[in-house]
Amino acid sequence: MAVEALTNVARHARAGQVAVTLSRQDDQAVLEITDDGRGFDVQRTPIGQGLRGMRERLAERGSTLEVRSDPGGTTVVARYPAPQL
Repeated sequence: MAVEALTNVARHARAGQVAVTLSRQDDQAVLEITDDGRGFDVQRTPIGQGLRGMRERLAERGSTLEVRSDPGGTTVVARYPAPQL
């Protein structure tokens, strides 16, 4: 998922910076990728094959994908069931 999200940033965002964060929140592992690119209107822009494919693959594993975007950048958040330690 991270590689695909970073590929989308490189292809579409015109970003100067990208931050990748992996954290644990309660019973979930959370991967967040944020860029400072041009963003897009999530409500009006059709989700492309890349994001659709990521969302479908995550759903198959009981995980979710959230996309937030505005003219100041985009954030993609994947939430996975955290492994029990």
